[in-house]
Amino acid sequence: MSPAATWYHGSGAGLKVGAWLRPYGGRGLIVGSAEVYATDSLLYAAVYALTCKTPVVYAVEPEDPQPSLPDRRFPFPHEIVTCSRARIVGIYPLTDRLVSALKPGVYLAGLSGDR
Repeated sequence: MSPAATWYHGSGAGLKVGAWLRPYGGRGLIVGSAEVYATDSLLYAAVYALTCKTPVVYAVEPEDPQPSLPDRRFPFPHEIVTCSRARIVGIYPLTDRLVSALKPGVYLAGLSGDR
């Protein structure tokens, strides 16, 4: 695992800087996950955020990050880490134009939902 300058997490809006992201615990795309996922790719996080009604990308600081396998559905380079929780250090709302541009990628990757 190479150290990323910034780690990102794509999700739904509603949290503030300083809040902790915790596992979904039975909701979301990874049902019953006991981990929070973060990536070094803003694009990858944005695609996952689009599965939510109010998509947003959070810049996060994972607590005790553990390397995870990259998602092979996405053809661009990215690293993923898992952790028990991650502190939000920045918030990037997705613009309507970006949402329109990225939506096809969500369906091509086989992702869906409205978390």
